[in-house]
Amino acid sequence: MKGKLTVSLLSALTAVALAALLTGSAAHRKALPTPTTPLPGPTLSAVSPQTLDARGIVLLAPVGTPSVTEADATTTALANFPGTATEAVLAAVDAPDGPILDGCLCWVISVNPDAPMGEVAGPGESPRPATREYLLVFVDAETGLYRYGAEAYHF
Repeated sequence: MKGKLTVSLLSALTAVALAALLTGSAAHRKALPTPTTPLPGPTLSAVSPQTLDARGIVLLAPVGTPSVTEADATTTALANFPGTATEAVLAAVDAPDGPILDGCLCWVISVNPDAPMGEVAGPGESPRPATREYLLVFVDAETGLYRYGAEAYHF
């Protein structure tokens, strides 16, 4: 019986020590980033990171040097969505639900389009004006190709 008790106690102490090594102290865990914690990325004044995240798009800190300049990316954006570019950021894009963007090093250009939004109405409703909240154009920073446009508006 004494041998079994010693083995059980030794097993318990080993398990506790292993758990402590794997998890570390609470202070130590807070200091280390978790695999799901992205590096802080660039932000846009036109749209919050939380709003983009709700659409499944996260802008992360860019890695590497783009082959395409911001000016060339802006030209591509405006060729697809005529208007005025208000800002541009370089970002690594995390969009697991959007394979067109996921993993792309992109220039993200905020555009104030020339075309008005117009009016909207549902069945039996009177037309009311729509107001655009944002229009973002994603241009591949390696190829210079248009990848995606994201917009939101309210009534």
